[in-house]
Amino acid sequence: MDKLERIKILLENHVGKGNEVSAGVIENEYGNPNDSTHRKARDLIDACIEKYGIAVAANNRGYFLISNENEYNEYMASLDSRKAGIDERKRIITKIFKGEK
Repeated sequence: MDKLERIKILLENHVGKGNEVSAGVIENEYGNPNDSTHRKARDLIDACIEKYGIAVAANNRGYFLISNENEYNEYMASLDSRKAGIDERKRIITKIFKGEK
């Protein structure tokens, strides 16, 4: 059994909001436990999503399989909000860099 298959099984035991598994747990088991940015955990989760076609959401407590329409909608809203924040930051930095008022 490879690393991604083990992560898939781990995620299958963390279904629904309120039953998250933290990035730290994933990294302690399968990645680099010394990475405070949890980049390795995110990369592993992304690879697992693509390989196995599983719907994984994340929040400030960790990762979980989406179990219903409400969780899906909440996660999509969260992603949209993060994207809007990034777009706003780009707008501000561009305005400052180009000397616009």
